[in-house]
Amino acid sequence: MNITKRIFPFLFLFSFCLNAQNDTLLYNGFDYAYYSTDGLIDYEETNNLNISFQDWEIYSDNFAPLSPYVVNLFKNSEYYDEQIFRNWHVAKYTFQTDTISDGDSTIYEITLVHGLRSFSWVDPADSVLNILLSPNVWIAGDSSILRWKSMPMQGPRHQDGYQVYIIEGGGKQAVTLPLGNIEPDFVMKRMSVLNGYPDTTNNSFAYIEKNFGFYPENGVMHTNYIPRQLDLDGKVDSAYQHTFMQEFEINLSHIRDKYIQVAFVHNSYDNYGIVLDDILILSSGILGTEEIKNNNVRLFPNPSKNFLDIELGSDVPLIVDIFDISGKFIESIRLKGSNQIDVSKYRPGYYLIKVTGQKDHYSATFIKKN
Repeated sequence: MNITKRIFPFLFLFSFCLNAQNDTLLYNGFDYAYYSTDGLIDYEETNNLNISFQDWEIYSDNFAPLSPYVVNLFKNSEYYDEQIFRNWHVAKYTFQTDTISDGDSTIYEITLVHGLRSFSWVDPADSVLNILLSPNVWIAGDSSILRWKSMPMQGPRHQDGYQVYIIEGGGKQAVTLPLGNIEPDFVMKRMSVLNGYPDTTNNSFAYIEKNFGFYPENGVMHTNYIPRQLDLDGKVDSAYQHTFMQEFEINLSHIRDKYIQVAFVHNSYDNYGIVLDDILILSSGILGTEEIKNNNVRLFPNPSKNFLDIELGSDVPLIVDIFDISGKFIESIRLKGSNQIDVSKYRPGYYLIKVTGQKDHYSATFIKKN
């Protein structure tokens, strides 16, 4: 049997699900890579696995061509794909670098993982608008948190910026987001392309940030850089410091009993690019094991592979409605003499469950595992 394509999950998404806390409402680690038999990553199919298959969306309003510099730099690369490189796409990045001494030699061990990358090197500059939109997420508690990781692809004096928007859910598409009508909930500073070339002999991050065109003033900024080794003249080019991931978060405690969607918008100047990873929404209420209002509903085992048991304390479950993570209705189940439902036919992922008892309505989440 001739297999033409293979799928390799480098960091198994659903192994995360197995170990996830019951309060995980949303997670995407962009961990799957889709390879052809020649060993090259297929960006389109990899994006399908990490984006479309998990009900995320991407949209690019970047109709400008890639910068000739980038085309010349990458055009002979086995991975070059102009259409994919003009939007968010899954790609490898350096997670960490370990230095190991072996006698008189120094060995650098580099750990690579996958994240979601977006370039801003286009012509003309400042014409990038790449949007990543999450599925609908039901926020029921009063202490949820959005967390994610990001890093610039080069920096600090080529740092790209982006914004994060928390919008009311309802099946919105990336192309229809009302970004001009709402303020972002998070702003990552960016370096002005006009001021992107300060003194290359100065590797002080504080000096560069203070003197060379980072804006807006009220934004956050990447600071996790490690200078490379000195060149033969004893100088360090501040543009080429090693960049590493940092974690950021937004408090969602002001949101309750509604669907939301999260939009990451990359619209930086012509600096280089940005990488996102491990986008996560947590609730400190123990969703999935306890009822949201009365703390007396239990779903177990959670995560579940085949069957899910429901307990409502003194109440008796009558009807169970199942919704997927996007808010799409899956099915309604009337329980007859059993508090167990069969979830074996569901696709792996996160689900919202609404239970009608004799006294009240209850909501929780559960994870269907492989």
